[in-house]
Amino acid sequence: MPLSQPADELGGSQASRVARRLRIAILEGELTPGERVYPQRLAERLSVSVTPVREALRELAAEGLIEHRPQFPMRVLPVSYQEAKELYELRLVLEPWAVERSIQRGDRQWEDELTRAYTQLQETSPHDRSAYIQIHRDFHRAVRAACDSQWHMRIVQQLTDYSDRYRALGRIPHGDEESVADEHQLIYEACRTRNTAVALDLTTRHLQATLNTISELALHDTKPESQ
Repeated sequence: MPLSQPADELGGSQASRVARRLRIAILEGELTPGERVYPQRLAERLSVSVTPVREALRELAAEGLIEHRPQFPMRVLPVSYQEAKELYELRLVLEPWAVERSIQRGDRQWEDELTRAYTQLQETSPHDRSAYIQIHRDFHRAVRAACDSQWHMRIVQQLTDYSDRYRALGRIPHGDEESVADEHQLIYEACRTRNTAVALDLTTRHLQATLNTISELALHDTKPESQ
């Protein structure tokens, strides 16, 4: 979904539509870390007035995706090794609980949606980065979809969205394709057969493997820019 697509094609109020479109552009790397953002230019690209763009940027600043500094133009939040590490450390704490609740409460519809998401993941090549990131996200969302805590799910989803930003930027490799595919198959089978202990162990190891990869990367904090 390119940024040039009019925001009016999305649902909701104009400001929320703009915020949603800009959020996607940031998380998928279309608006790059540290990139300066100018409301008038964004309004032109989105075919809207500048007012909803300003409102959307304030919303994204509150979410931590836009950096608003006195005397400087607004910019997309830079990426850093420390942020990526914290995101996955938090996911390691929160995500297994959501998976456990989902397995306990999931019904036939949950199983069907899980199977559909897994089938799509199997059919998507990791080399198609943008499509794979979305399908990969959909699969893990399907795994925990039956969790009944909306606050917990909201927090986990936000952590997932933010960590996927690093994947979209190519900062986190997908790892060995065959090994990762095997991990997903095992997670799927454990959830489908309601083997909670195995599913939690696999989920933890899946996240830990990515955290270990991050620890080996030479991600550097963005240097403060001059005026």
